Amino acid sequence: MTGVQTCALPIYKQYETDYDTNITIKDALQQLKPEHNELIYLLEYEGYSYKEIAELTKQSLENVKIKIFRARQQLRKILKD
Repeated sequence: MTGVQTCALPIYKQYETDYDTNITIKDALQQLKPEHNELIYLLEYEGYSYKEIAELTKQSLENVKIKIFRARQQLRKILKD
């Protein structure tokens, strides 16, 4: 499969990626802690708000924001390597 695809994650919107790079993003997501992966999935793929995620996961809103921030940092680090 070849061609150009755009990744749905906001931190990667500046990239027009080919299929091989898109697989790398999926691999990077799998390298996150399971909890961080779940939060990113709920936010980016399911479209839940931070508040909704906090309610679903029974965590404080601030805790959800911090964990998503850290997950995004980790994704950036993984993809730079």
